[in-house]
Amino acid sequence: IYRGERIVNWCPRCHSTLADDEVEYKESKSKLYYFKYAQDFPITIATTRPEKKLGDTAVAVNPKDERYKDLVGKTFEVNFVGVPLKLKIIADREEDAEFGAGALGVTPAHAQVDWQMAEENDLEIIKVIDEDGKIKAGFGDYSGLSVKAARAKVVEALQAAGLMEKEEEIDNKLSLCYRCDEIVEPLPSL
Repeated sequence: IYRGERIVNWCPRCHSTLADDEVEYKESKSKLYYFKYAQDFPITIATTRPEKKLGDTAVAVNPKDERYKDLVGKTFEVNFVGVPLKLKIIADREEDAEFGAGALGVTPAHAQVDWQMAEENDLEIIKVIDEDGKIKAGFGDYSGLSVKAARAKVVEALQAAGLMEKEEEIDNKLSLCYRCDEIVEPLPSL
């Protein structure tokens, strides 16, 4: 057993970690946003959490997806709604070429699957959301905003820049704290 940071289920209201079996799930409707990080970025991604994309360090595509074959291994530096990002295009066989845009923005600090991709591909891990459920310092106009407010502001900036391609409503499972019904945030913790 090695001591180190791992992704945990964090309740920003209770300020505590939840075991996987303490997380409750609720069916809900969510928006799936399709956009590009910048005008000159060659791939459209889809996500329900555009505010987390402030900490993306890669875009994962399926290695069998011909659309992206020539891009795998390349790195792009972009200005994503005022925040500089360095994005490496990686191939991951778990990426579903049929869901969403067939490309996944990798946010290692805020998703277990993304964390594993970061370890396998030597990606930087950038924590965007703090223990209070707010955007950390260092993310420009988004710093200090709640996740919900940051999401609205990122979506507005994407629309204003002409980067938003479409939005669609999907069925989604929200992860909730069993004690207080707050939305659980996956965060790295020692």
